Formats: sequence, structure tokens, C-alpha cells
Amino acid sequence: MTLLEYCVGMAIVMYGSPLAAMHHVVTKRSVEFLPFLTSSSLFANGGVWDIYALLAGDFFVLIPNGTGFFLGAAQLTLNMIYRMPPPPQDAKEEAPRCELLLAASIDPEHQG
Repeated sequence: MTLLEYCVGMAIVMYGSPLAAMHHVVTKRSVEFLPFLTSSSLFANGGVWDIYALLAGDFFVLIPNGTGFFLGAAQLTLNMIYRMPPPPQDAKEEAPRCELLLAASIDPEHQG
């Protein structure tokens, strides 16, 4: 095995490393452990290097970065599917009532 083949293999391993986080996202239905910036950087980096590899005809650059491009696209897809919805507007209004109930239960004079 040459150094070039070793580097291609290590690049594929590097691009495939978030697969465990992708499994966690699907099982927990939360993108808490899959940062958007990392996924988008992986997608963009793989895409730019793929364009270069296609123009230059270099398959040693195309194969690992093509893998990274598709894995980055999969991560961005998971990020869009399982992203957290914005908190409802009613949740902001409930906080003062909770504080009022807590104050009334602690201080008997504050029951008005």
C-alpha cells in the first residue's frame, strides 16, 4: 500500500467519523450533538474539492471528498429533519404566573 492510498483511506475515515453522531441523532431525534457549522463545512469542503477533482481528473481527490460531500449532505438533511422547533409564544407568558404562584405559596401576605 502506498502513502497515497493510505492518505485516501484516512480521509474517508475522517469524513465518516460523524456517523456515530448521526446514529445518535436518529435514535434521540435531536440534533444537539450534530453542530450545523461542522456539517455545513464538511459539505462545502467536499463539494469544492469534488469540483476541482472533476476538472483535474484526479480520482484520488474525488473519492474521499465525494464521500465527505455525500456524508455532509446526509448530516445537513438530518439537521433539517430533527432540528428543534422554536419555543411557543405562550411559554413566555406562563413564567410570571409561575413566579406569582411561588411567591403566594411562600409569603401568605402576598395573596392578592
